[in-house]
Amino acid sequence: MAKKAQSYAIGEEIVIPVIKELIETVMKKDSERVLKCIPLSAKTVHRRNDEMASDVEKILVSELQHSKFSIQLDESAFGCSNVLMAYVRYYSQSLKCIVDEFLFANYLMGDAKGETIFRSLEDYLKEHHVPLRNITAVATDGAPSMVGRYRGFANLLKETVPDVRAVHCVLHRHHLVAKNLSGELHAALKKRLQGKDVSIIQARTVLIGFRAKIGPFKSFLARRDFKKDFKIRFEDLENMTVPDWIITPFVIEIENANNEFSLQEKHVEMISADLEAKLLFKHKSLSEFWSNVNITTKYPKLSAAAQPFLLAFPSSYLVEAGFSHVNAILSKQRNRLNLEMRGDLRLKLTNFQPNINALAAAHQTHPSH
Repeated sequence: MAKKAQSYAIGEEIVIPVIKELIETVMKKDSERVLKCIPLSAKTVHRRNDEMASDVEKILVSELQHSKFSIQLDESAFGCSNVLMAYVRYYSQSLKCIVDEFLFANYLMGDAKGETIFRSLEDYLKEHHVPLRNITAVATDGAPSMVGRYRGFANLLKETVPDVRAVHCVLHRHHLVAKNLSGELHAALKKRLQGKDVSIIQARTVLIGFRAKIGPFKSFLARRDFKKDFKIRFEDLENMTVPDWIITPFVIEIENANNEFSLQEKHVEMISADLEAKLLFKHKSLSEFWSNVNITTKYPKLSAAAQPFLLAFPSSYLVEAGFSHVNAILSKQRNRLNLEMRGDLRLKLTNFQPNINALAAAHQTHPSH
């Protein structure tokens, strides 16, 4: 029910009548005794959703306590309230892959300035014993109305985490540029950039390649200044230096290594001669390779240097999904739902499975629950 963002009452309204009909019509038995043992009242569904969400949150924060992660923030108005929603991207040791996860939703009291946003994040992480220093990158959407407050937030974060990387969301800028695109080109670019499995390195490659193709086709574009517009909006991404050894660690020439990473030259030379690592590289994606426990153990400095590029949010995909789900959850029938306290949004967006057996064992079997 939570995955489908359905009302708590749907169990009593739809599921119970179907089971009743099945028992009485197909099995020719009395359904009353069986139905009493099925806990599907609105209050029960509500409570169980919150319990499962709490369990999922415990899994998430326990991993974040020992993992580097990037963070993405979205401040949106729902009704009369401003809600700050936070998302994280990191390598999950339990799922063995990079995941995008919903972290929390907080109602912002008063203003929504950078300091307020920062304190909200700081308070949550402190409460759950997650070090701020574990943040490697912060993503902003680059919207004019948000630039000032996110700049204030990023500055406060950098006071605590000086090396944190600030990244503007590629997908938001792609929407702005799309105003000058034909429908077909817009759809093609969007398809390559959207999705939770895209890294910022992949997004950068797609955009640079796309820009290179603009020249020959500019006569087909509605506006002659499109190429210039595209360059301005994506200039910081194009100028971002991604070390060659991150993308091709087994063909890099040490003398051509970027000076910024000169301290890693010895380690790059070591990994380029590692046959076991080379075999792993052939069968894993870039993110999976640099996050693999064997690589992080043998080459911790290289892995740590690669993580900001792999963990940074390349798009606002999850933010848009979260916004859409909140609107679905806060329907007219459920507009009093408290996003801070209720677990519906977390269950809708999470990659994790709650420990159902442990949760069930914590309850005594009782017909009224």
